[in-house]
Formats: sequence, structure tokens, C-alpha cells
Amino acid sequence: MLVAALLLSCADRAWVGVVEGEYDDSEDLLPVPVLVGVGDPDQTRGTGAMDADEGHPFKEVDVYVYAFNRSSAASFTKLANSSPNDCLIDASLDSPGSRAGRKAHFNGTDLYVDWVNASASTYYPAGTTDAYDFYAYFLDDCPVASVTRTADRITMPVEIDGARDIMSGRAEFSETSLPSTFSETEKMLLRQRAFSAYTARRGVNPVLSFRHHLARLRFVLYPASEEAHTVVVNSIKVKSRHSGIFTAVARNQEEEGIAFSSDYAWLSLPEADGSALKTDTYHTPLGADLSLPLYERNGVQVGGTVLVAPDSDYEAEVEFFDQKGNGHSGKSVLNLKGTFLPGHQYLVRIAIYGLLEPQVSVNLEEWGTGGYFILDNEDK
Repeated sequence: MLVAALLLSCADRAWVGVVEGEYDDSEDLLPVPVLVGVGDPDQTRGTGAMDADEGHPFKEVDVYVYAFNRSSAASFTKLANSSPNDCLIDASLDSPGSRAGRKAHFNGTDLYVDWVNASASTYYPAGTTDAYDFYAYFLDDCPVASVTRTADRITMPVEIDGARDIMSGRAEFSETSLPSTFSETEKMLLRQRAFSAYTARRGVNPVLSFRHHLARLRFVLYPASEEAHTVVVNSIKVKSRHSGIFTAVARNQEEEGIAFSSDYAWLSLPEADGSALKTDTYHTPLGADLSLPLYERNGVQVGGTVLVAPDSDYEAEVEFFDQKGNGHSGKSVLNLKGTFLPGHQYLVRIAIYGLLEPQVSVNLEEWGTGGYFILDNEDK
């Protein structure tokens, strides 16, 4: 039962405010398990970009979780169960000595994740007001050989292939979901102690929200001539940086992201489920209304989307096959210029004139981040 919001002194004395001890948990209370949730799952992954709007929601995935004491002195180098209680959650709970995040499975249905191959349940320390910050990362199917932990950040090498999504996440305390019965005093204490045994006893648990660290490109074909429908696009590749160091956790959130090397590779546009792009499939429709402005005509999206390193420009290679007569193959190199930011989606519009050189236009679109994402109006 929650303690009354305002603590009043005797009738002949004025209210002196909250008596901190009255709000502390007793060491005699039963231990509280650590429960971790995942926020609004509208995200992407390497079996193809995760996007609920495209029928590929964020579910049946593994994420890797850390929890560190909020104290600024708590070092990210300390493993779980170390003394003092700098680290509450990491992979060393199940694999002694491991520096990775603790593996957890999110099925997309239940609110809370399940710890994978957990050797034991994990509980908040009792009889203390210590609060913990929760972090996580999502690697898709990217293998990681090593994890480096310093005092204020956690890094690892990653490599992208056009379909893999890389995200980092953290839990933020929110008052919006609290019952109306909670007083301002109780909300203040919950905010100060999120997340801990104190908040867990009151049903306030960490919920992870993820951010994308790659740019996402979507390609749509538009008919620019009466002969456009005979041209089939069988392959689209984008030249992108593809390997780097991923700062998965940082005390300063702005430092999270991927520092890519200068090595480039051709990343292929896959189908929405991450499989290879279908051939002899994507072309503009027959009988297009050419009286309409070019990009108001019916367009056809090619495959799914390709996930690339943020950059200022890309070189894209498009392979065509013209089905007229005996058939002719062709290839065009497109230059995509602009500012391609992490966590943003861009529509690449390709005007098809037969096998003549196509025209390209790039437009920014909204793409949800791991949990919540609002595209800034300035970016639009």
C-alpha cells in the first residue's frame, strides 16, 4: 500500500515536507525481480527492415541488456554482482566473465522480455535507494567478436550488409502512465528512484525504447514514357561504408552510434523479408497516365529497403532488362546526393524511360525508430 502523499506533523506544527525514511522500502520485504519491457515496437531488422506498416513488426527478436547504478561514479567496466553495486544486469550473470549485454528475447506479444538461458532470476538490492539506468542494443544477425567496456561507454565492432539493422536503446522514466492516485510527492520519489526495488514495488518498471543508427533507402519506379513498362529492374546496389565501431551504450546518449571506417562495399537491396530481390518482377504498369505530373503517376516499389551507413552521397547501381524483342540488358549508375541521417528513411524516385539513362529524385520520409520516433519538421 502506498504511503499517504503528504506527511503532516502534529496539529500544533506546520507541515515540514516528506520524511524520506517513511518512503523507504524495508529490508524485510520480499525481493523484487527485475522486469524489463520494450516500448512501442515499430522498428526494423536484418531479415529485412522491421516496419509494422509493411507487415514486419519488431517481434521474436533478441536484445542485449545492461543496468548500471545511476551514480556518476558507477563504472561501466564493473561486471554484475561486483561490489559496490555498480552493475545490476549484464551477460556475466549467465556466462561468467562476459562483457556483453544480457541476452533477452522479445516475442512482440508480452510486455516484458524473457532472459535467454538465464542461470537464475535477478532481483533488485533490498533496503537501498540505489537507482539503476537500463540500456540495451540490437544487432540483428550481426556477429560480434568482442565487447569493450570503459568507464562511460560500451563498444563493439559491427558490419552491415544492407538488411541488418543496428539499434541502441534505453529506458526513460515517464509519468504519463502513472495512476492518478499518485501524488506529486510520490511521483518525485519515483522519478528519483527509477529504476529500483522501490519503483518495481509500485509497478513502475523500465521500458526500453530503441533508436536506429543507419539510414534507410526505399526505391520506387515511375513511368516516364509509353515504353517504360517493358523495362524490368532486377537489381539495385548501393555503395556504402559497411564496417565500424558501434558505441552501443554511452552515459551521454549523443555519443551512441556507429563510427564507420573508410572501407566501402556494394550493399544489395533485398526483399522486405531480407531475402534476395526477385528477378523479372519489378516494372512500371502498362497504360500509365502520362498526362499526370511524373511523380504523381502510379509508382512501383522495388523490393523492400536497404540499410546503409549515414553519408552525404551514395553511388547506386541499377540493373535493367528490356523485354522488348529479343531482350536487352542494361546497367545505370545513379548518384544520390543529400544529407542522409541515421534513423531517417529516404524515398529514391526513379523515372524510367526505357533503357535510356533514368532520372532520380530523393525525398525524406518518416521511419519509426526502435520505440518512438518523431521526424523533426526542420528535417522535413
